[in-house]
Amino acid sequence: MKIKALTLSVLCAVCAIGAEIDFGNLPKRAFWFSKGAEMQVTGQPPVVQLTWDPAARKFAEWSFARPQKLKELKKLTVTVKYKITRGSLHTATIRLRDAKGEIFQFQQSLKPGMDTMTFKVDMEKFRFNGSWPENKKAVADKKLDFPAAFTGMSIHYPAKSAPGEMIIESIKIETDPADAAPVPAVQKNSANGTSLSLKHISWSPKGAEWIGTPPADTPAFPRLSSGAFCLQFAENNRVTADAVTLVFSSRKLTFKLNAEKDGIFHIPYEMGDAPASLKQIIVKAKTAPVVNALHWEKLPLAIKPDFGPASPVNVWQKGFPGNFHFTNTLPLKVSGKGLLQLRSYPDGKILASRELKLDLPPKGVLTETLPAPERSGLYTVCGFLPGKKLKTIPFSKRIAYLPAQAPQAHSGMQYGMMIMTWPLPVMERAGIAAAALGTDFVRS
Repeated sequence: MKIKALTLSVLCAVCAIGAEIDFGNLPKRAFWFSKGAEMQVTGQPPVVQLTWDPAARKFAEWSFARPQKLKELKKLTVTVKYKITRGSLHTATIRLRDAKGEIFQFQQSLKPGMDTMTFKVDMEKFRFNGSWPENKKAVADKKLDFPAAFTGMSIHYPAKSAPGEMIIESIKIETDPADAAPVPAVQKNSANGTSLSLKHISWSPKGAEWIGTPPADTPAFPRLSSGAFCLQFAENNRVTADAVTLVFSSRKLTFKLNAEKDGIFHIPYEMGDAPASLKQIIVKAKTAPVVNALHWEKLPLAIKPDFGPASPVNVWQKGFPGNFHFTNTLPLKVSGKGLLQLRSYPDGKILASRELKLDLPPKGVLTETLPAPERSGLYTVCGFLPGKKLKTIPFSKRIAYLPAQAPQAHSGMQYGMMIMTWPLPVMERAGIAAAALGTDFVRS
């Protein structure tokens, strides 16, 4: 089967059993889909638009890049609300993959005028519409072995029919609450943030530290390009350590703990656009910590540095003003106080500070200017903005302050750089960074 990947700026959310998939909060690579099909997230609230071309393939199929994990259960219900805007369909299926790599398919007939598909799986009366091994190592024994996963769907249309389109408005996965123990999961996804319950985390001592390991199926946080973490300990659990380390799939973050009341710690971070899966929490304490939740809240304003041509790669070039644009991306007015600072790196000495008085309507912009540092080197631009669940949301961005450079002709040796062959947007950023360093040419 020929499959191509869909890269989206907004993706379908990792869901837990008993939850509706949030199409606005998933990792960048959300779906794989077959030849002749196209998928994208669109609209507000977000929905999934799926199109197909019968001339390219007899049926269309798609799967989650991150399948929705399922613990052992007795009954499962998957409800899909949809609308067909072009063309016609006569059948749809959902697919489950079991622990041995066997794919099971469950089918439903579709009739004109329908807007909801409901797939029911009963393990006591287990009936399915076909199964096959996912690969050569898989074991196909016609038995659904747990843990399993909801991997995706297929749709079937009349032969030689016209190209079609459907809008998937929602996908909900439910089980009987008595089926299995509750799974630590994303409890709330919204435009502002995500809360992850960590009450079932297991702790083990290692020297003077306690290592907390969440269950393997703990969902990932969505895109972490801006915002802050709020780590909440149980009210009767006081942590004596002055630092905590969060180990994610993409990086390790260590922070000093500045506790507010009720054991809440605000943790600023600087991360890329990839989703982050929490692997460990490391705390220095005499007794095992009890952690209630890890909350992530998005910054209410988009922060765009504007200090020269190399701004996209966080390079402030000498001779350009240190402008920072704060844009309200929310549909509501953002009011309150904020702070913008320039600090030396790594000692954190405050070199400049600007108080932000915010009263921005939707799409409103506030521009603040920081004075240029005296020397070239690394610096940190940081501060805070007003939040909702969090009173303030800290932010942090590391930048470089360098003399302006430009490629120029040389009669002798030239300065070149070799870079990897990445996707075009990454190559463009690499080219900007190379030019900021005075590179005469690059090759890959």
